[in-house]
Amino acid sequence: MIFKLYQTYLNSIMPEIQISQGAEARLFIGDYKGEKCIIKHRFSKKYRHAILDQRIRSRRTISEARSLRKAQEAQIRVPRVYEVDETECKIIMEYIEGITIRSFLLQFEQSYPDKLLSISSRIGIIMGETIAKIHKTGLVHGDLTTCNFIIEGISEGGFDRISREDRIDLSPEAIKLCVLDFGLNSTSISSEDRSVDLYVLERAFISTHKFSTELWDSVLIGYGRLMGKEGVEIMKRLEIVRARGRKK
Repeated sequence: MIFKLYQTYLNSIMPEIQISQGAEARLFIGDYKGEKCIIKHRFSKKYRHAILDQRIRSRRTISEARSLRKAQEAQIRVPRVYEVDETECKIIMEYIEGITIRSFLLQFEQSYPDKLLSISSRIGIIMGETIAKIHKTGLVHGDLTTCNFIIEGISEGGFDRISREDRIDLSPEAIKLCVLDFGLNSTSISSEDRSVDLYVLERAFISTHKFSTELWDSVLIGYGRLMGKEGVEIMKRLEIVRARGRKK
């Protein structure tokens, strides 16, 4: 069920800082009842007809909020949705304190190059298990990259503490991942859609990360553990998807 927005309250929220902008939306840090929050606003596209544009943005806003709610009900760590405005195409959601896997691995490589392979493998397994949980709920994320996974408890600025004090627990049991940005999600249990979801992540690894092969292999280990027999068919389909990708 989509949360109903109190319009007068939303109008009183003044986003403090725009932190990013993508092709579809802008993200702001704001305040929600005294708590730091994220406000995601899908902005209008001038090249589209106004009525069509509103319909598309509203539908995608509702779809993302529903997928976040569904993932949360399945015990997958995602930002909590506080309010949704279908008219303004805004989602107010929980602010997650942490560092993206992309930033973490790139900074870890600079500080601990000799330990990068080990930590990449640990994180990869947890990512794979998390993706399997998403797929088992009947969701396909649609934009799996290391920018859309946050390791909670480590801030961008706080990464230096690992180097200075080595007090942050990076054991598999201690690494807590939160999944972000379900803006391109879909509902599907087909092997084709799930394998395309994985393929997007594999390509992101190759373009961004050292030890991308080892990282990817670890993802597949974690994914296979939870998907079981379903995973076998998805891996077969993934080979077909890869072959199509190579021909392009």
